[in-house]
Amino acid sequence: MNLQKNINVFNEYLENYDKNITEIKYKYDHTFRVVEYANIICENENFYEKNKELTLICALLHDISRFEEWMRYNSWNKIDHGDLGFEILRENNFISKFTDDIEEQNIILNVVKYHNKFDIPKHLNDIEKKILKVVRDADKIDIMMTQTNKMNFEKKCNENWLEIEKIDIPKEIIDNVVNEELVNNNLVNNNAILLIKHLTFLYDINYRSSFKIIYNLEIVKNKLDSLKELLINEKQYKILEVKFNDYLESNIKL
Repeated sequence: MNLQKNINVFNEYLENYDKNITEIKYKYDHTFRVVEYANIICENENFYEKNKELTLICALLHDISRFEEWMRYNSWNKIDHGDLGFEILRENNFISKFTDDIEEQNIILNVVKYHNKFDIPKHLNDIEKKILKVVRDADKIDIMMTQTNKMNFEKKCNENWLEIEKIDIPKEIIDNVVNEELVNNNLVNNNAILLIKHLTFLYDINYRSSFKIIYNLEIVKNKLDSLKELLINEKQYKILEVKFNDYLESNIKL
């Protein structure tokens, strides 16, 4: 597989969309940052070259539906973009432009389809799971790094968004954190809970290399610093601070 050739095909597809639109440009840049993070993870986890190349193609295509989704709905939360990406790649056998190997096509399709799901499906084979975990990690790292209380797109897509200076965190959210669970998207309606949701992405990170990237970029520290300014209850903040820092540190030392 030739990464540059596939990037060229991807860029040809993107000619249908206007990169002057903020959301389109963000997702375009996000795509290539995810490819970069995926490359670092593959290198540090000693992936075979063939598996690494296939992983990078999956990272390149993981959000291929986001551009069409925004143009159709002016939103990123109306549909399942993993499912739409799967359909876009299957339509008119578009997937064949990236590889003519049927096994590789199936891996790409499954990674694109499941990269955004709440859990990794058990029916996938070992190589699909291995690659999917890298893409999920790289995707979450970039979301955690770039989307903060100062810059996020969920606010635009959420009619129930609350503009409040300081809040108490609902017990359900605290329980999610303590029990090492992801925060459900349906519960996110303000900046503080968005930050906590992003921090709970830690619980869905798969590779030690990914935790190291998060640590080196000081993502958890920066998120917690922002969160501290939004919470009324200092005891709640301390629970969150200790839990997230301990979880990150313990997984770096694995």
